[in-house]
Amino acid sequence: MLIIGLIPGIAWLVYFLVKGPIGGGSFDNVARVFVAGLFCTIPANLVEDLTGAQLKPDTVLGSIITSFCLIAPIEEFFKLAAVWISIYRRPEFRTPADGMIFAMTAGLGFASIENALYLVRYGQEIWYFRLLYATPAHLMFSAMWGYSMGVARFNSSGEIASVAKGFLQSVGFHGTYNFLVAHSFGYARFTLAVLLVLMAWFTWNQIKKLRNAYPYPPMDAGPVIVCPNCSAYTPECEPFCRRCGATVKEIDYDSQRYCGHCRAPLRFRGTHCGVCGATVESCEFQKLADPSTVQS
Repeated sequence: MLIIGLIPGIAWLVYFLVKGPIGGGSFDNVARVFVAGLFCTIPANLVEDLTGAQLKPDTVLGSIITSFCLIAPIEEFFKLAAVWISIYRRPEFRTPADGMIFAMTAGLGFASIENALYLVRYGQEIWYFRLLYATPAHLMFSAMWGYSMGVARFNSSGEIASVAKGFLQSVGFHGTYNFLVAHSFGYARFTLAVLLVLMAWFTWNQIKKLRNAYPYPPMDAGPVIVCPNCSAYTPECEPFCRRCGATVKEIDYDSQRYCGHCRAPLRFRGTHCGVCGATVESCEFQKLADPSTVQS
């Protein structure tokens, strides 16, 4: 039962193992987030047991409260926390698209364990429903706050508000999914199909926004580093972080630096980015080229 439930997750990991790095989504990073998604089911289930959050036939009001106020926010919160703790502040989180990749990975890890639990509880006849409905639903629930998390990671302000917006969108769709299952299970295969199509359209539009808006405009002619205070990218040559304003102390000579144009990791003291080909001017060169730094 456990292996059957893990099949979608295993297929996702195999895809990244074969495909290779996609943005910051290398196999190691994806595997770490996937495991975090697996384990976040433990606190989520504990909280659901304590609050009595179970999908079952109920009144309309009871189904609404259970779906929108308990199950959806509890599960999405712990999936989001899994990504936040395991990867969000790490330099491997390199592009806004990584937000969706890691969020969907955590969602798939969560769904994999949930699949196994449902198979043990209800038998193999529930497998098709979990495979066709619940698993892709969890992917798209997570993608919604993953999009907001990816954008927030690199913006100079509004981080919490951005993530909260995506979280509320996810809770809204997740709550609707739960309500349709709890209140009208007999028609769920039809109503959920419509909901999944709507979510797929919503998710695809988020992907298009990322494609149209990114990569980001160049930050600096020189290399950028990861702020030790807020983990945002900031030009190495500037004394203060552009996002949080913290003083950026001089980092070690051999510390990792990133291209100011595309945020790809730079080779040790390389003068050109190996990904986008941009010339990366060191801080020393920029100071020499700046007339204001030349004494008369």
